[in-house]
Amino acid sequence: MRILLLLLIAFLACGENEEVENELVNTTVVPGREAVGIKLGDDLDKVRELYGEPQLDYRPEWYKTLPWTIAYDWSDLGVTVYFDNDRAVEIGVRNAEARTTNGLSVGSSWDEVHEVYGNEENVDSGQGGALFVFGHGDAKYSDAYTSKGIEFRYTIEPFVVVQMVVFDVTRDAVVDVE
Repeated sequence: MRILLLLLIAFLACGENEEVENELVNTTVVPGREAVGIKLGDDLDKVRELYGEPQLDYRPEWYKTLPWTIAYDWSDLGVTVYFDNDRAVEIGVRNAEARTTNGLSVGSSWDEVHEVYGNEENVDSGQGGALFVFGHGDAKYSDAYTSKGIEFRYTIEPFVVVQMVVFDVTRDAVVDVE
């Protein structure tokens, strides 16, 4: 009975009968520069002008090596913006409508990504524990094309993109948030 009540509360909280008011104002993802109308360097007020109030925020106090200090998530749009010093330093996109200038999107396969970007010497690949992807804790692998300013995060089964992250190619790899 308790589980049924929790499921009912979760269903009502999701508001499945409500229409989403927001939609992407732009579906273009430009590696190293911008995504879905948000440019690297934009402040939170600029992002709010485009998409309203975020549904979630995340403060990574227990991590010490991230290039951002707070992230805001627009869950209804599949967009997460990572901020440091009140400026967007990374933009994560989980919305399949958004596409890179080369046509890649959420749902693209690893092979499709590598057809476009190849196996660069400076690609940073990672595999292991769940990557930080709002709504997709099952992301297990990533390829960051450091000279291009884009990272693709994948699930393993099937091996497809679940998030694209745009970042500044001149950023430091990690910073101490203490």
